[in-house]
Amino acid sequence: MIQITEWARRPAPAVTPQALAWDGEHLWMSSRDLGTYYKVDARTLKLVEEIDPPGVVWAAVST
Repeated sequence: MIQITEWARRPAPAVTPQALAWDGEHLWMSSRDLGTYYKVDARTLKLVEEIDPPGVVWAAVST
């Protein structure tokens, strides 16, 4: 089994985080319970934008 070293741990910007995606500049994360998407600065891990999409958020994909 490959050993993984944890460099840092930060709190998620929302409860029940899931569906992490990367677009080459930002991390995108969703919250199952709140039904929102979050755009996160990859360098600072600070919240850049909160998006309330229509419908239920179950996953996120970056293509």
